[in-house]
Amino acid sequence: MKTFFLSFPRLNISLTAPDEIVDDIQDAFLHSISPDTNLLFQHEYVIESISNGLSLVKDGQVAGQFGSCLDLICRLEENIENTLIQAMGNWVGFHAGAVMIGDSACVIPGNPDTGKTTTTFNLIEMGQIFLCEEITPVDPETLLVYPYPQVLTIEGAYAEKYLALYPVQNGELKILDSQMARYRPHSAGSYQVPLKTILMPSYDSSGTPGIEKLTPGKVFTELLGYCFPPNRNDEHLFDSLIRICEETEIFRLRTNSLQSTRDLLKELFGPNPGL
Repeated sequence: MKTFFLSFPRLNISLTAPDEIVDDIQDAFLHSISPDTNLLFQHEYVIESISNGLSLVKDGQVAGQFGSCLDLICRLEENIENTLIQAMGNWVGFHAGAVMIGDSACVIPGNPDTGKTTTTFNLIEMGQIFLCEEITPVDPETLLVYPYPQVLTIEGAYAEKYLALYPVQNGELKILDSQMARYRPHSAGSYQVPLKTILMPSYDSSGTPGIEKLTPGKVFTELLGYCFPPNRNDEHLFDSLIRICEETEIFRLRTNSLQSTRDLLKELFGPNPGL
């Protein structure tokens, strides 16, 4: 058995796993493993080998039993995400990916199948610095984005289309089947950066590609739908989101293909040298 200490924004946990899956745990949480063995943690996870697979125990309570390591890791990621949401306090948590462009953050919010994760993936592969996946914590007082760099899960069919057009340069992409691929960036940001841009992807295979700049009033309600339930109250969340909207540039990215996504991202942020 080996114990890891994982550090997240406002949340530290310990995770003990059997030797046979240590490499899988390291791959899944590469950018969150802390070298500090004296880290004070709020929750303790233990993975145990059982006769028909693996068992996940959180704070002494069984959280599930799984037939494969991948199934367990996916559930563990989900459990940690839910725990992080509860730990954020007065921060705003977006259902979003995020990258660092220059010295500031670009947040990419959205529901499943809107292009949130694939846009984040493309930005990383185009040379931007990975910050967050699935959850993006933002301090509304300072407008700082705190890194939560987890493995990206994308559709396997999309990953196959991508590989037919472009090499994967800045991470490791594993296609598991037509439904699922996992992408682990080689590197990620490790410190908070100011929020500058919110990029809202919208995919429509029959639509016309383009970039639309959005006003706070036009986008507030939609962005509210991408926020996790507040830990304080609705009024605090509303006020926080209004400030975030007023202090950032917000764009709608309308795409109809993988190529149009790349072209519009280059148009908006400029091509990186060598890409």
